[in-house]
Amino acid sequence: MQGPTDRHDVAIVGGGLYGAAILFHLAKAGTDAVLLERTHLADGPTGRSSANVRLLYTTPELREIAAQSFEITTNFRQLVGGDNGFKRVGVLYGIAPDEAAAFEPLVERLAQEGRPIETRTVEETRTLVPGFDLDGFALTVWEPTSGYADPVGTTVGFADAARLLGASVRVACRAEAIEVDRGHVRGVRLAGGGRVEAARVVVAAGPWSRAMLEGVGRSLPTFPERHAISLLSAPEGSRGVVPCVWSDRIRRYYARPEGDSLVLLGGTTSQTRQVSSADELEPAVSLEESAEHVTRATPCIRALGDLGIRPGYASVYDMSPDGFPIADAVPGIKGLFVMAGTSGHGYKLAPAMARLVADLVRGRRSSLLNPFRIARPFGPTGELAA
Repeated sequence: MQGPTDRHDVAIVGGGLYGAAILFHLAKAGTDAVLLERTHLADGPTGRSSANVRLLYTTPELREIAAQSFEITTNFRQLVGGDNGFKRVGVLYGIAPDEAAAFEPLVERLAQEGRPIETRTVEETRTLVPGFDLDGFALTVWEPTSGYADPVGTTVGFADAARLLGASVRVACRAEAIEVDRGHVRGVRLAGGGRVEAARVVVAAGPWSRAMLEGVGRSLPTFPERHAISLLSAPEGSRGVVPCVWSDRIRRYYARPEGDSLVLLGGTTSQTRQVSSADELEPAVSLEESAEHVTRATPCIRALGDLGIRPGYASVYDMSPDGFPIADAVPGIKGLFVMAGTSGHGYKLAPAMARLVADLVRGRRSSLLNPFRIARPFGPTGELAA
């Protein structure tokens, strides 16, 4: 039996951070929009994000988007509303000797652009992280005003602010298919009957985006990849062990405090792998996988060896072949847009990238989106993943 029809100018499929932030920016611009989420807000990869906040990117477009996102993230209550849980603990990168020649001019360029970032010698860095063994690093890069945040609180904050501006949020509302007629989007068909009529649809469903586009005969070169987060108990204070967000460019892991009494460890492990479906992910992290994280990190942060391992969790990264996001109008279908393939960079870029996508939906394309088209040559990227 056909259910009721709801009408909006724009329908957004996916209630993660990107969907909520796009909804907010559309509502702020006066566009009538609805968000469709199959379960609840931030239920997918967003809710399992480490939500690190940083500025260091190599490509000009990502540097600018990260800087604009940083401005929104660090002034979230004033610019959006609600509490995104931002913790200004600083971000520190340990730079390997073979990377130093590339990082020094990059950081100098960012500093000249007014970004709060600087290089430090290893000796100058020891006072920042007194418990770390920094032997082997050529230098460090320090972002004193960066840190980490709460991805769920951020998503809810954007959604609540959008509601106040007149937008609609529908949870427990599964989008079954995008409706297209003669090359034009007509709306979204919902599971269980009913539909949302809309002349513009944004697919921002993370690792489920590919299947949504396949339903209208369009391919998306993304794939789901399992990544693990390990947690360690630090009952005497997490910042006494890891004072800031730390990215080790020699051993390829990252660490940060998680609240007052936990330390979070991330980075690829032997269990990082492409999975067949985000729905089939086993979210538990084994003791052996957490031990792998600890073994990699303890040569630098020796105190980690004295901490107990707590249950960690796995998430799915929505990966693109080159590690760059895909943010574009879908070729051949008027009114259809996609925001996908964030590849582990999602939280850092979301506030401003979502604004750019909202502008695109409204007919205003920024040149900052040019590297993120669907139809592009997909080569390797040197961007930092943590």
